[in-house]
Amino acid sequence: VIATPNGAVFINLTGNPGMAVGGTGDVLTGVLAAWLAQLLDAEAACKVAVYVHGMAGDIAEVDKGEISMSASDLTDHLGTALLDLSSSNQIQDESQGNQN
Repeated sequence: VIATPNGAVFINLTGNPGMAVGGTGDVLTGVLAAWLAQLLDAEAACKVAVYVHGMAGDIAEVDKGEISMSASDLTDHLGTALLDLSSSNQIQDESQGNQN
């Protein structure tokens, strides 16, 4: 869930329970910092970072399994997640977000 100061709420549908391990929040922080450095809009950067982080977790789940996933598995799959997003032109769509 991403909430903005003006009250907008966005729901991210990527990710899985296997990501509930130590270090995955640090990975998210790094992904967010990278997107903040590239985008002037902090809200868009948050949406893309959360989506890419979750997508990397989903790819890692397929590769490693939910039970044995580690934070480094997420970092190993960030590139694949970004390639998948850029090839399908979803990065711009995700920066718009799924608003509820």
